Amino acid sequence: MLKPLLIEIGVEELPAVPLLKELKNIETKYAKILEEYALLCEFEFYYTPRRLVLWHREFKTAQEDSVEEFFGAPLAVAYKDGQPTKAAEGFARKCGVSLDELSTAEKGGKEVLYYKKDIQGRPSVELLPEIVDKWLKSLDFGKSMRWGSLRESFIRPIRWVNVLLDDAVVPMSIYEVESAKTTKVHRIASFDPIAIEGAKDYFEKLKNGGVTLYQDARREKIFADFKAIEDENGLSIEIDDDLMDEVVAITENPTALLGSFDELFLTLPPEVIITSMKEHQRYFPVFKDGKLVNKFVVVANALTDDFSEVIAGMREYFVHVWLMDSSFGKMTLKMV
Repeated sequence: MLKPLLIEIGVEELPAVPLLKELKNIETKYAKILEEYALLCEFEFYYTPRRLVLWHREFKTAQEDSVEEFFGAPLAVAYKDGQPTKAAEGFARKCGVSLDELSTAEKGGKEVLYYKKDIQGRPSVELLPEIVDKWLKSLDFGKSMRWGSLRESFIRPIRWVNVLLDDAVVPMSIYEVESAKTTKVHRIASFDPIAIEGAKDYFEKLKNGGVTLYQDARREKIFADFKAIEDENGLSIEIDDDLMDEVVAITENPTALLGSFDELFLTLPPEVIITSMKEHQRYFPVFKDGKLVNKFVVVANALTDDFSEVIAGMREYFVHVWLMDSSFGKMTLKMV
């Protein structure tokens, strides 16, 4: 029987770069574990800075029954003068049965000891705690941390676990966090856990709570905002793929905003300004007629209809970064 399966691991904000470095391995490692447990099937993986999510539209509720075959020593070796040898006794122990329960089969042109074991598939609810735990511990983000009294470590503290099979919670404890039918939405929408009825309700609650779960959808939203800014202002935004990956990874509700800085900064070499924007501020540089202008594009993660304070804060941050740089501190002080 097949039923939907949702696995959500809620964490404190994930650092983008370590997440992106391991990203190519996350699905591969999970698929390998599913194959190990004879439960491999199609799934989708989503991430935001506060959650890692695996979604199966159809998941096996139990392993399929199987047959395991054991082949032992040739009869000429297994028995001497009609009496079982150590080879026969060892084979029986390996199979977990008595000598009387063994049979024979032909292999390689010889008659050998043989045992066939019927294995009943285990229910998925019994295996999922092992699967989820093994998957999380297989992930390598470089540095990890411990919290509370835990001896185990992870990239960031795990704060909630939400595992649902056909809308029923799968009991498990991951890093001492019990699975429950709750999730968390965007911090600005609510700090409290949100109860959910099932998988369908989960996706709706996230959407209504300001969380765009699908990373591809967040990327598309950012590109759409960029185009709107370019068309409205006659500007060109320089797209850096690595920087775009980062802002997709650190936002749950992205909105691209156009900010500005003092024109006096343009007396600096363009390469210096652009490098600082990208590496220290995660800003995208802006051009007009092929020349760098005193504007930048930032991708905010706020839930609001008025971004004026966000833009003002980003402008102040732009100046602050330059003030912190000893090479340009004196020059920046004169500008501000």
